[in-house]
Amino acid sequence: MSGWIGGLENACRALQLLEVDIAVLQETKLAGGIHTRSSSRYKIAASNTTSDHSRWVALCWQKHDIFKIKERKLWGANVLTF
Repeated sequence: MSGWIGGLENACRALQLLEVDIAVLQETKLAGGIHTRSSSRYKIAASNTTSDHSRWVALCWQKHDIFKIKERKLWGANVLTF
């Protein structure tokens, strides 16, 4: 799903409808570090690319009693830890 033109926002709305609390989205297209940081009660952390043709990953999560994301790190192309 493209991160441009509301792609991340649409993904977060779909996650909310499906009652998903945490998701790793692959193949997001986010250039220049410009992307939505939160949408539909979800926080979003995404890797960055300098090319419009590169694909990266994004982590979307909402606050929950069962788990807590304290720290997350993007290590480059497609590596995300949390």
